[in-house]
Amino acid sequence: MMSLLMLLIKTPCSNSKLGAYFDLYQEVFIVFHNATSLRHSCYFLMCVRYVVERMDSDLWEKVLNPENEFRRQLIDQVVSTALPESKSPEQVSAAVKAFMTADLPHELIELLEKIVLQNSAFSGNFNLQNLLILTAIKADPSRVMDYINRLDNFDGPAVGEVAVEAQLYEEAFAIFKKFNLNVQAVNVLLDNLQTIDRAVEFAFRVEEDAVWSQVAKAQLREGLVSDAIESFIRADDSTHFLEVIKASEDADVYHDLVKYLLMVRQKTKEPKVDSELIYAYAKIDRLGEIEEFILMPNVANLPNVGDRLYDETLYEAAKIIFAFISNWAKLAVTLVKLKQFQGAVDAARKANSSKTWKEVCFACVDAEEFRLAQICGLNVIIQVTSFSSLYFNIWNFYLYGMIAPSSLKKTALMPPPFLIMEIL
Repeated sequence: MMSLLMLLIKTPCSNSKLGAYFDLYQEVFIVFHNATSLRHSCYFLMCVRYVVERMDSDLWEKVLNPENEFRRQLIDQVVSTALPESKSPEQVSAAVKAFMTADLPHELIELLEKIVLQNSAFSGNFNLQNLLILTAIKADPSRVMDYINRLDNFDGPAVGEVAVEAQLYEEAFAIFKKFNLNVQAVNVLLDNLQTIDRAVEFAFRVEEDAVWSQVAKAQLREGLVSDAIESFIRADDSTHFLEVIKASEDADVYHDLVKYLLMVRQKTKEPKVDSELIYAYAKIDRLGEIEEFILMPNVANLPNVGDRLYDETLYEAAKIIFAFISNWAKLAVTLVKLKQFQGAVDAARKANSSKTWKEVCFACVDAEEFRLAQICGLNVIIQVTSFSSLYFNIWNFYLYGMIAPSSLKKTALMPPPFLIMEIL
């Protein structure tokens, strides 16, 4: 069996400094054959030092070959003494590369721990720290957290992403937090560990807008709308107003939505924002705020808002909007819904539309507000050239006893024969 020392002797060396050792190594070879155990020979360490100093990839390949019966002893000497005492970055690099080529990750961890963690000349080496953590992620994940806590000079963003890919989420969070990569850190909590409570706690600790924004989006996805709105406000983030509006309406949290929209409109001028703010005020019956808001500069689509409020039976709020934009026809029918018939007649007079007069007229008849119905009917007659359908409807009311004969005298609600006589 070819021993380690035989390999060393058969390997040529052009380095004059090392060439002087050949006689000694030959002597070591002789001593080795006469010794019961090479492990106890001081010459073995000299041989290992030669391998380290030689920096020859072929030599490293031979001595780290699994068939070499002294491989474990050589590794022990390289790790414990030969490499830690070296001051040459090239020697360290060659040894590390050799261990990687030989696919010895656990032994490489031993080696790197010795030169990185134990105050050697290379303790702060950026590449070696990276390599130690990355090798541990692959070969021995249980050691990674300890390395993260003890090392400071490694590539936090890159190593953190590798940890995420390896599903070492707590370790990834620790890395990102250590390097103040707070957005990446909170994303690990939200996306990988899926713990919103920890994410909120972390956001309170770092008080960073971008972190709060990530938390807010996660809360919104989980249906925690009120919490999400609070987080968006803390983040001063107005960019997701469409999603917040929809979620708030689905969850019926209009008090919170008002607070959010007031923040948003300080940062952007959007008709959607101002319109939704009016609607939110109406939903929580803050009519005074609607009156104040529409008097201030705004970009709300008031006609659309008014129609929406009317369609959703928010008549008091719709009344404010229609009155402000002078939409008398819509105001008249809104006042009818509120049973404010006198106001409805006044609005119909300003609208001066036969359609509006008819709507108010029938509403007044249904409510037995006959005096006001007279006014509406007379205005219909004045406005419309063909009014037979209206009068025959009124005549039917009369025939079926829904209108007392006394109420028809000298009014616009007389049955057609009397009405025609009156007009003539």
